[in-house]
Amino acid sequence: MRAWDGTPDQLDLLEAVDNLIAGRTADDLLVETMLRLGVDLITPLEKREIAGSTLYNLAGTLFAYFGTDITVERANEVAKALVAWRDEDPGDADTTVVVRDTGFVDSAAKLNFAAALEQAGFTTLRSI
Repeated sequence: MRAWDGTPDQLDLLEAVDNLIAGRTADDLLVETMLRLGVDLITPLEKREIAGSTLYNLAGTLFAYFGTDITVERANEVAKALVAWRDEDPGDADTTVVVRDTGFVDSAAKLNFAAALEQAGFTTLRSI
């Protein structure tokens, strides 16, 4: 993710829409997310391909999906996959879901995704 220090040259809102450095892979984003959230880098990791992108599961406590061009339909597909995967081995811990904020085509897709996760009992949704 791009560094932010609040200097006036960083106040261009159009430039700030996408806070990710060009060329970063989903694996890059996952590692940075883990570091920022304090998740141990040796946490067991599983991957599944959902709606054209990788869905990551870190020991059932953190799910991450960094797909792009997510429509309402794709958001529903990802949400169903998240719920199904979590329910395969439900744990006692709070489950966090992390997504790419600019991955959604519009706010309706993101709001539907958030509502579907909330209805399924996910308690924390974070956007990067």
